[in-house]
Amino acid sequence: MPNDLLAFASADSRGTNALADPVLVADGDDLLGQRFLLELYREKGVDLYGGDRGCRFLTAARNGLLSTESDVFSQFSLAMLDVSRNLRADEDPSDPSATRFASAEIFSVLVNPGSLSLVVRVRSLAKATSEVTVTLPA
Repeated sequence: MPNDLLAFASADSRGTNALADPVLVADGDDLLGQRFLLELYREKGVDLYGGDRGCRFLTAARNGLLSTESDVFSQFSLAMLDVSRNLRADEDPSDPSATRFASAEIFSVLVNPGSLSLVVRVRSLAKATSEVTVTLPA
């Protein structure tokens, strides 16, 4: 698996996702975390050439289905079925285990009127864990 740009390295807790400056290169845990976010943020059915890529997590957010912590955990669990399948489909057995997806779980959730923030722990096959922050309007 090639290295990738760590595009959103300067994201902050308010959800401001400014492109990193200077541009950083992601590998290992950072690359896996970024791949996870891109898959979680991709809505199912909107990618013309993506086939069955994406999940329904953003759709649930847009439809107002993430108003409680319980809603977030439920919709995240459903999304993980697609996200896990898609991440694993992109991987090759020869890829380093630090870049291969094992699991993801919600570490914390904060639901406010009009916004949602959660921290997700993404675990690689090397058992390394990276934390990514997901911030969405709710």
